[in-house]
Amino acid sequence: MVHLSTVTHNSQTPQEKHFCPECALIEQVPPPHLDFTTGPPPITSLSSSAKLKLTTVHEKLTELDSIFQSFCTRRGYTLAAPSDLWPSRRARARDEIDRQLHLSP
Repeated sequence: MVHLSTVTHNSQTPQEKHFCPECALIEQVPPPHLDFTTGPPPITSLSSSAKLKLTTVHEKLTELDSIFQSFCTRRGYTLAAPSDLWPSRRARARDEIDRQLHLSP
């Protein structure tokens, strides 16, 4: 039987580690336990007051869309509403330097 080992000399007391099958079973330590519950759970729904505020912002942005579109047309931007979940508008102009405007609550 071959007994494999290594000695580490980077500290004041050299440490010897064995790699043969018998020593590996003895030296084996359990893996660390990872705890993923360190923070609060994610928000999966909105309160009725939050929904009302988002609806109000969406309605106001929709009301102002004609003004946004007019600005975009004059300046060479394209207007987009990137998400149905969160009320926002994005105006983008692509050129040598890309320019973007984000309007959101």
